[in-house]
Amino acid sequence: SEYLLLLDSVMVGESANTSVRQMLLEDGSFTCFAPTNKAIHNYLAHLVDSGVISDSTWEAPEFLAVNPETGKQDLLIEIQKTIVYNSLIDGGDEIEAYQTSDFSERAELSQMLGLANMMNRKLQVTIGNGAKYAINGSNISDNNCNIYTINGRIHQVDKVIAPSTETASQFFAKM
Repeated sequence: SEYLLLLDSVMVGESANTSVRQMLLEDGSFTCFAPTNKAIHNYLAHLVDSGVISDSTWEAPEFLAVNPETGKQDLLIEIQKTIVYNSLIDGGDEIEAYQTSDFSERAELSQMLGLANMMNRKLQVTIGNGAKYAINGSNISDNNCNIYTINGRIHQVDKVIAPSTETASQFFAKM
């Protein structure tokens, strides 16, 4: 239910007036790594531990703050977009959505998927920790995977997928 609310809240692009949920109603071939409610709450708790927000709810003061330059709740939009964009791969009309049968060889070699997610990051498939497969360290549910839809596949994951956005230059600058 938390993830569905995020799909409604997050827009497809900066100036788009279309939510990601509306996009998912269209033709295409989408692979969705949908985090559980618990995964989303754990991610918010991680943001508290990291000092990004002070309260692990969507009502955290940092989320409610409006940027006077943009007139928007920039941090809230950024975090929601991170959760949603990292969970979706759009294969377009040409490429089939990923099924777990596509993961077996890649998992053994800890390989990246061929297509990037909506955040333009490639995701790594590995052997899961208590599950058959994991994507960027998030276990894919053995029971709630390969859920067929007319325009893709849904896989439930136990953690929010949020790969680092740090560049090599930023990493070296911190050193």
